[in-house]
Order: sequence, then structure tokens, then C-alpha cells
Amino acid sequence: MGLFIRFFKRLKGLTSSRGYGRAGLFLIALLLLGALVMHLLERDVNPNFATYGNSLWWAVTTITTVGYGDEYPVTGAGRLLASLVMFGGIGSFGFLAGTLLEELLKRRQGLMKVNLKDHFVICSYNFKAEKVVREISKELANSKVVIVADTEENPLSGLEGVYFVRGDSTKEAVLEMANVSKAKTVIVLADNTKDDQLADAHSVLTTLAVRDLNPSCKVVAESLNPENTHHLEHAGADEIVSIGDFTAKLISRSSLHVGITHLISELMMNNEGNELYSMKAPSHMTGVRFGEAFLEMKRMGTILIGIYSGGRIVINPPSDQVLKLGEYLVYIAERPVLLGGSNQ
Repeated sequence: MGLFIRFFKRLKGLTSSRGYGRAGLFLIALLLLGALVMHLLERDVNPNFATYGNSLWWAVTTITTVGYGDEYPVTGAGRLLASLVMFGGIGSFGFLAGTLLEELLKRRQGLMKVNLKDHFVICSYNFKAEKVVREISKELANSKVVIVADTEENPLSGLEGVYFVRGDSTKEAVLEMANVSKAKTVIVLADNTKDDQLADAHSVLTTLAVRDLNPSCKVVAESLNPENTHHLEHAGADEIVSIGDFTAKLISRSSLHVGITHLISELMMNNEGNELYSMKAPSHMTGVRFGEAFLEMKRMGTILIGIYSGGRIVINPPSDQVLKLGEYLVYIAERPVLLGGSNQ
């Protein structure tokens, strides 16, 4: 028995996938070889093992510890082999069950690496995270989101498709567990356990760490202080949401014009009505004037409102402005539109 214990401890030192694979191969080998050797040892003296099929049935019931007793060895060598097969079966199933339980506990505690790609990663959990996840899942079916938070358990465990990694998002080792290098988009939320300056500094460090691991993913960062947005830009954030600046401007526009808050709310919430979208200009629109593109999209029930290019957006450009290769079209619609050659 000690031999099997040492064997499975060595298996446990491997990564879980390799450990499972080797344990599975060991079980199969034990089943097939145990049945074959038992057949050779007992066939001449024990009619229960006259065929390999009967021997295989015995090996299955023995390894799984069912032990019906309808077939059993009578020779000393056969009984010794039966003992080895029993201990091997118990050790294999014990290893698999124990490893699976340990892995489930570690995953629940955020201590396991997430094997995803083209997923979303949300760094630094705050109260906005749940709404962000719900909005993403409404628009993208079967989306996968990894929450990186310094909490004991997944703060959004009740939501489908949400994974959890525990730790400080400024640490590259933690981001590697979230598989940031293969992420499609990383959202850096402000750490609400810190004051505004420290929270923004934490977001800058997180953005730098993300960019070091994945230079090509999209990074959206939240800033609590508008004065710190340029730090996030230099760190590599593609888009920055400055809460203080945005709120102040929204309040001022709403005080001067009727319906502004309702308009912004509908365009931002993916529940009903129209929302804001963007897509890469399709090939057949390259070289086309903005006014012509506006009319084409209007016939599809969408409203083209601007062009995004080179980190700058132009809302309501002149009708004769020509669309260029690689530019993005910003539009309002009930749902995303697909045009030939576009790439959202």
C-alpha cells in the first residue's frame, strides 16, 4: 500500500491535468493488465477465469471495490495479484476524488489559474462590477468574465460565467492566474477601499502590469479624479471613464436641457430601446463620404453619429468627410448591426 501512496503523491505534484491523465492511464493499464495476468494465472485451475472476458469483468468489479464475489482467485499468485489490483483501484479513485475536491475548493477561493481566452477580466472589485458583468452578458451570449479581487470568495458567485482569482491586481503573478495574456478586454475598476488618489494610483499600476502581459488587449480604466486620467493614458489604457468629470458634466447639461439624463440612461443601459455601438468601417465604406454612409445605415434603422480613429472621436463630422481604412463607426441602434467586411 505504501508503494501506491508514494506513487499517487508523485502524481499530485504534477499539474492537475497531467495528474488526471496519468491516473486515468494507470487505471486503464491496471484494469487490462490485471485481467490478462489473472486470466493466465487462473485459467487452468479456475473456470471463473477461463475467458479473458470473465477476467476483465472481475478486474472491473475489483478496481471499483464493488466485489460481487461471483469470481475470485484460488491460487496464491492470483490472490496476491488481486490484492495489488484492489489497492491500486482504491488509491486511484482516492487520488482522483481528493484532487478534484481540492481543486474545487481552490477554485472557489480564487487560487486556481483560469484557462480561458478572449475573455473579460475585471480588476479591483467594487459595487459597479455586477452591473458591468450583467451588461456584458446581455450583449454577448456565453461571455466569460474573470473577477480579480482581494476577497476570500467570489463576490459574484451567483452569476453564470463569472470566474474568480484572489489577489492584488497590480501583481503580475495574480494577473497571470486570470490569464490576462489571452484576455480580450481588461476593465480596471477603482479600488473603493482607498481614497481617490491611492485608488487611481492602484489603477495605474494595474494598467501597467496588464500592458506588460498583454500589449494588444483593450484596457478600459476607471478614474476617480479627472486630474489622473493622463497617468492612465500613459500607462496604456485605451479608454478612461472619469467618474467625477462625467457626473459633473451630466448634471450641468441636464440642468440646461430637458431629457438629457433619460437619453444617456437609455443609450448606456442594455435593457430596452437603443444603445451606443461601434464597429470597424466595412471595406465597401472605405472612401465613402460620411453623409452617404449615414444614409445607408439609416435605411437599416441605425443612426451613424461619429467616427473614431487614432484615439480621437469626431461626432457629427461634415457630410463630405471621407471614411478611411481602419476607422470605427459609432452609431445608435437597438442591436449591433453586421455589415459586410466589418469587424467589431
